[in-house]
Amino acid sequence: MENLDFLINLSLALIAVDISIYAIAIPLLQSELKLNFIFLERKLEEVKAELKKINENPNPREGIKSIKQKIKEYELEEKKYASMLLSLRFKGAVIYPCICFFISILFLLLFQNILPSYITNFNFLTNIIITNVNLYIILSLIIPLIPLCYGMYKMFCTLNTIDFASTNIPLPDFDISFFGDLKKVTLEGGTIQELTIEISNIGYDVGELVQLFINIPPELRVIESEDADYSVFKGSPLDKEYPNWWMVSYSTDYIHIDSTENITILIETPPSNNVFKIPIWVAERKINQKEFHLDIEIKIKDSAPPPQ
Repeated sequence: MENLDFLINLSLALIAVDISIYAIAIPLLQSELKLNFIFLERKLEEVKAELKKINENPNPREGIKSIKQKIKEYELEEKKYASMLLSLRFKGAVIYPCICFFISILFLLLFQNILPSYITNFNFLTNIIITNVNLYIILSLIIPLIPLCYGMYKMFCTLNTIDFASTNIPLPDFDISFFGDLKKVTLEGGTIQELTIEISNIGYDVGELVQLFINIPPELRVIESEDADYSVFKGSPLDKEYPNWWMVSYSTDYIHIDSTENITILIETPPSNNVFKIPIWVAERKINQKEFHLDIEIKIKDSAPPPQ
């Protein structure tokens, strides 16, 4: 009977612990919903892009296997995130575990108090129980343990989801490229050219107070403009590493998820063939500074052949 008392006290304690766990899960539910929505939306876009490729392919059978795999991955991710969200909701975090603990307590009370007094009123039942006393003891422990263990499993699922959500906080992330998602552009030497740089938010949260620092070598002269939405400085803040370079600074309050900002710079290219590596830094309020590198190739236009 002491074992049954222990299990009753354990079930009551787990109910109190479970409610406390839910209090921790509430603040994480909104961020996890946002993260899951964006992730599944991007997966769905991948499936749509694959379907578009199949429709444009003259032999669509070649892409059927690929699209089936994409759909299967999407369905698995959808089930995974649906299960995780259920673990953070009131139903999955409190109702299911507590119902299991209450059922366990009812079984324990039944075996501890109600059933023994009921059995003594029937001699034939008493004889059965006496001859199978070990079986009775085993059943009085195993039957209440089934809902108790399942309730603890549901609690573990909630704790595991809390751990995942607390270490996967939605944050912005960025990618830098030239216009057209290019990492390298070729410009004609000895000319004035517009150079468009794109900054894209590929993360899971809005970018706030975003700053872009573009370092351009002195061979490429930056032409300043009064109506430009960026600032130009001669000499990089990291002067030891990039002495006398042009520093183009651009800032914006927000860059929304899956959106892109364009910065167009007017530069004068040197009259010689060369390749320049452009270091770019991105700073944002919630994340550490990130560094990117783009390449600019300068080519002199071939001179026209002499007239015949």
